[in-house]
Amino acid sequence: MFTIDDYCCIALTKKTPLLCFGALGLTDADVAELCKALKENNTVETLQFFSNGITQVGAYSIAALILSNPNIKNIDLSNNNIDQNGQNAIYQAIEKSQRAVEVNFENNISVNQDIRARLSI
Repeated sequence: MFTIDDYCCIALTKKTPLLCFGALGLTDADVAELCKALKENNTVETLQFFSNGITQVGAYSIAALILSNPNIKNIDLSNNNIDQNGQNAIYQAIEKSQRAVEVNFENNISVNQDIRARLSI
């Protein structure tokens, strides 16, 4: 069984455009650690965090990652517990970064319809 340290090592060293951390039971604290590691990864473009326990707190870490890593283009956050505040934080980070980043918020607490329209989800 992998630990969060193992996942962070993968996030730092894996030279691939796609990293999948889906359905691993990650917590917000785990996501925060991964996002710190991913700030240094200049090859990853797509992150899959689907089906974990990510909430608004984890969304703030992902928003910070969007601002710090210009290579991120696609993030799958489906089937988590991200509320409208978390979704808004991510959308604001995308706007501030002035980049196109696709985010999948399907099957979260509630998908903000305004966010849905702006992100084309």
